[in-house]
Amino acid sequence: MIKRILSICCLIAALVLMALPSIPMVFAPNEYDRIIFYFSYFSPMHIGRAGNLFPMAIAFLTILTIVVLVIEFRKDTKNNVPFCIISCIVVTIISWILWGMTGVIGIIVMILHITVLLLQIKRKKHINITKINQ
Repeated sequence: MIKRILSICCLIAALVLMALPSIPMVFAPNEYDRIIFYFSYFSPMHIGRAGNLFPMAIAFLTILTIVVLVIEFRKDTKNNVPFCIISCIVVTIISWILWGMTGVIGIIVMILHITVLLLQIKRKKHINITKINQ
């Protein structure tokens, strides 16, 4: 139960960080000048300017993971959270590779996702052990 609450808190912190302008986009009006603007994960600017759907996908998957955690909190169902979190991590890495949109807040969001993944994997092992003992 504590691991679920910690996971929800980590994901809410990640969402708050995603709302901040954190993803750098480089604009080049000519070959010598570079202008860097920062946008949030929820900004549609990524789609219109670079065709990058990944920041919104990461935000959507984080919200979906929170919903799944809340549902599992109310009903004791099987643990589906690792699939959502692994999807977030993979999409983040692909976004970094394809668009080079890495920032400090993006790295912190990735660390929070990895923390939730580790908490949920340990929780899953604990659930399996208690079911075997019964």
